[in-house]
Amino acid sequence: MKKIVIKEFKTLKEHEKETRRDVIKNAAERVFAKKPFDEVTIRDVAREAGISHSLIYRYFPDQQSLFVEACFRGRRENRRVHQQAHRREQGHQHSEGHQALFAVPHRQ
Repeated sequence: MKKIVIKEFKTLKEHEKETRRDVIKNAAERVFAKKPFDEVTIRDVAREAGISHSLIYRYFPDQQSLFVEACFRGRRENRRVHQQAHRREQGHQHSEGHQALFAVPHRQ
């Protein structure tokens, strides 16, 4: 039973760590959206995230690494949203085609 508890605790800690990274990346995205890269400081991101600036360095070695991760995540999210919209569009066109194909002319 101890092994199960330890494994669950380890999983919980990993989840918490990933959640903190997400909070920092979210804050970084907001700050980088407002200011150019060379005007943003780690303190700006920390203030936005509501954490100390030193905590950011536990998760990201420098501002450039944080910027790159935030940008890639944003691009991945944009791509995912675009793909979903494309699939919906394809499905909509497909269903319209079926409706036209199986439409029965109305006689008066």
